[in-house]
Amino acid sequence: MAQELRRITTFVGATGRALRFQLRDATGVVIDLSGYTSAAISGKLDTTEKIQNEAVTIEAGTDGWVSFTPSSGAIDTEGEIRAQIKLIAAANDYTDEFVIEVLAVHDYTA
Repeated sequence: MAQELRRITTFVGATGRALRFQLRDATGVVIDLSGYTSAAISGKLDTTEKIQNEAVTIEAGTDGWVSFTPSSGAIDTEGEIRAQIKLIAAANDYTDEFVIEVLAVHDYTA
């Protein structure tokens, strides 16, 4: 059975808001990011490239936290963006897949 991808949730039009998440291995252990020098993220909504090799901030290092601020074009449509993060290190690179779930904001005042 395929492993369920982790999910990060945001909303259509929530630009300028960082998506912060913690990288863990398949057993749930936090990934030590102290040796990684840079990171990038890419992702598709169906067949449309929504995120194209955009920069990711590696936060403290040992606790696995990273953040990414999507552009307005990345989260302008409701749906699931299948994304991949790639971290670069001198010894070896690390990649991980996850889903960015973009939800519609409903106006309940009408």
